[in-house]
Amino acid sequence: MIVGSFDHTIDPKNRVFIPSKWREELGGEVVINPAKVNGKYKILELRSAADFEKYISKFSVMRETDNRDVMRLKLSQADNCTVDKQGRILLKDSLKKYAGFGQNVTLSSMSDGVNNVVEIWDTDKFYEWMDVMDETDVGEESMKERGL
Repeated sequence: MIVGSFDHTIDPKNRVFIPSKWREELGGEVVINPAKVNGKYKILELRSAADFEKYISKFSVMRETDNRDVMRLKLSQADNCTVDKQGRILLKDSLKKYAGFGQNVTLSSMSDGVNNVVEIWDTDKFYEWMDVMDETDVGEESMKERGL
């Protein structure tokens, strides 16, 4: 299971390092796609190629027209990546621009309920989001109701 978060710098060739423990879970072939958190924060999601296929298949339960639009959006903006021997992936300029990345990024663990997901955030935005979460009781009532 992928857990934790790591701060990294995007190198001059637009590569970002994936921690070794996470590489073991993700494998050598990964897919990056754009996403939003709370409708405000633009990030990138990183999944193993196999997990990305499972993720995309979930959209088949939507109405056909919605499914096609979502699939078109997700697939057209996604990028297949190979993790290099040093444990890095190359970020396409368009994805880097979408997420508004500066030089520093934070990789954070997440789950979509079935698969491991690595979220890649601009570091300043990640810590801004963390501050907002610290000031709210997001999910506290729901967790209490479930005995968590």
